[in-house]
Amino acid sequence: MPTAAPISDQNTELAVATAVKQSYELVGRLLGPASKQKQADSLETTQITTRFTTDENALKAAALLPYLQDSPQHWLAAQKAVPGELAKLLQNLADLALIDQLHAPNQSGTEQEPLRRMLLAMVNDLRCVVIKLAQHLQQLRHAKSLSKDAQKQLAQRSFALYAPLANRLGIWQLKWEIEDLGFRYSEPRRYKQLAKQLKDKRLDRERYIEKAIEQVKSKLEQQGIDATVLGRPKHIYSIHRKMQQKQLRFEQLFDIRALRILVANEAQCYMALGVVHSLWSPISGEFDDYLANPKSNGYRSIHTAVYAEAGKTLEVQIRTEEMHKQAELGVAAHWRYKEGSAEDEDFNRKIGWLRELLETSQDTDEDLIPSLTNQVFEDRIYVVTPAGDIIDLAAGATPLDFAFEIHTQVGYRCRGARINGNIVPLNTRLNNSDQVEVLTAKTSQPSRDWLNPQLAYVTTAKSRARLRSWFRAQDKDDNITAGRDILERELKRLGQAERNYDTLAKLFKKKDADELLAAIGAGDISPSQIAGQLQPQAPASLRILARKPPSQQASTRVNVQGIGQLMSSLARCCRPVPGDSIAGFVTRGRGVSIHRQDCQKFLNLRGQHTARVIDVSWGQAQGRVLPVNINIEAWDRYGLLRDISSVLANDHVNVLGIQSTTDVKAHKAYIDVSVEVESLAALSVVCNRVAQVPNVIDVKRAQESRARD
Repeated sequence: MPTAAPISDQNTELAVATAVKQSYELVGRLLGPASKQKQADSLETTQITTRFTTDENALKAAALLPYLQDSPQHWLAAQKAVPGELAKLLQNLADLALIDQLHAPNQSGTEQEPLRRMLLAMVNDLRCVVIKLAQHLQQLRHAKSLSKDAQKQLAQRSFALYAPLANRLGIWQLKWEIEDLGFRYSEPRRYKQLAKQLKDKRLDRERYIEKAIEQVKSKLEQQGIDATVLGRPKHIYSIHRKMQQKQLRFEQLFDIRALRILVANEAQCYMALGVVHSLWSPISGEFDDYLANPKSNGYRSIHTAVYAEAGKTLEVQIRTEEMHKQAELGVAAHWRYKEGSAEDEDFNRKIGWLRELLETSQDTDEDLIPSLTNQVFEDRIYVVTPAGDIIDLAAGATPLDFAFEIHTQVGYRCRGARINGNIVPLNTRLNNSDQVEVLTAKTSQPSRDWLNPQLAYVTTAKSRARLRSWFRAQDKDDNITAGRDILERELKRLGQAERNYDTLAKLFKKKDADELLAAIGAGDISPSQIAGQLQPQAPASLRILARKPPSQQASTRVNVQGIGQLMSSLARCCRPVPGDSIAGFVTRGRGVSIHRQDCQKFLNLRGQHTARVIDVSWGQAQGRVLPVNINIEAWDRYGLLRDISSVLANDHVNVLGIQSTTDVKAHKAYIDVSVEVESLAALSVVCNRVAQVPNVIDVKRAQESRARD
């Protein structure tokens, strides 16, 4: 991409002054006189923004932002008073202001609108992202005057939202400063300690680096390479993070002393690397080639570390001038240098991944917020096709995600996968540098199980969107039939087969059972959501609703735990868990026995002793686990019990007991397992995981136990 002439400092200062003055005058007309502090904030936010763009409307919006952020009415008044493009930019900034809600401590997972609007603002005009990052940096720079709590909140948002966002967009200038200032307020003692260690070594380090620069320059000139060689400052937070990750002392760090070499083209990068390694001995394990394998934010460079003069360690980064601009400014380079430039493919790719996220904006998935947040701020992995092409995926992606990344039809027809030559399940997690081959069939269709989040077949928003699109396109009658099968199977597994479908439809805000079944069949409602609706409260304790004579209209609630000397216990015959419909039976000498209402033993007792039946309900108590029995039917094979036990152990399910019998003639195994779960939702996860074990035919909750009550 050709580089336009640099923007002069004089023109930049004039642009800032004009934007600040016009914004101040506009605010004065609309809102009245602004405080000196607001004026100072406006000036600094605009100055930071000019490091990345001198677009006139962007600077005006940056100058207005500190005045408008305190009230929605201020946003509306300003939008009405300014021209079209600036008004749209202010609207995007108003939407992007919702980003802070993503870090609200008590935010519900169903509050999807803030994230959706934030992403829309980012896609509509990425200038507003740079302005928002500039505003946050300005607030961090002046956080000394804030309370300790306010400083901590700013620091938390820095690490949870703003630094990852700057990193994802490749705007490293802002990322580094946001991280350092966030570190200063989150861990002030550690920050001061590292700052002092760096300061104590600064003079020696500067002399050492000056000598190293001369050596490298001389050697490069001998090889005919025209290069710029600079000393590179090391940021305090990156030092702290490296010491933590690698368990190193300050003296053991390789990159406290660092050089950066800027050359004309990619070929000279590798020539310069050869020069550096001929001068000094490279350190094993400290070489990264981000030219061949760029980072997900487009960062490209060569990193190496060497033992230089006197055996001291030195980090060297080698890149082209163009790569350097991209590394410092990221997508912001698109605006600052766009005059006379060609189409920027890297910039368009970054817009693409944001738009791709928004394809799922209408999903009803209960995990939309965590899913999209992870997509924005996620780590990335790089895997290889059999042809040698590199595919960029979210960390935790599966072979099925890989298939959909290759092509939608490849995902639909996927029937298996090989990782590094070995056949693996489709929900296997991929790792960096894995070679992945997708096995397809000519006429196969996707499985509805792929949408079950508990089975983790797909993890990316793109894969889920493609699957839901396919199932929505199917005939409604087919979806109703498939949805009925899924719902019946799930209710049977949970021991909730008596549930009325119309009642369930109301829980999901569907007009009738057919609409509910069609939504389940299309993949809009998952088995985990069904279990969650059957379990509306948190893991629970018990409350007894003691019956009173007819003359007393109101029931009296009595807490079981030690109040009124009323003991209770969960019946071992049916082992109810929170979410089950339950009833109490007053025993002789053992308090109240709590049964599921459909328990056969309870129905017999109720028929014989109606007066001893009392109403009970689940109460609110966190963290309690309860025993439940599940029955497993499977084709008998070697290692079956081991595989089932491994699944339960991997999901950290506590097994209280296990018993198996074999029907030799039918070649079937029947396994009864007693496990501890917190809720129906947790039981649903257990059943779905076990059902995926090869040769397992059916998994369901036991209706009755052999245990005596």
